[in-house]
Amino acid sequence: MQMDEMTQQNAALVEESSAASRSMEEQGKKLVELMGFFRLGDESDQTRATQIAGKPRTQESRLAQLRREKGLPTPAEMRKAAG
Repeated sequence: MQMDEMTQQNAALVEESSAASRSMEEQGKKLVELMGFFRLGDESDQTRATQIAGKPRTQESRLAQLRREKGLPTPAEMRKAAG
């Protein structure tokens, strides 16, 4: 019963962090749009900034990467183990 409760709490924390991450991503996009107003250099500067920033990741893929790095089970594996 305690394991189930901890699993539910963990899932709630993951959902909260996911929502916070999405919010930050949206705010970051808005900031990039606002910064686009200030063009200080030529187009090559903009291209370089895009290359530095790289392709944005989705929250789900970032969570999957963190799980792999830390050796943590996936939600499906946790549900299966909880049985």
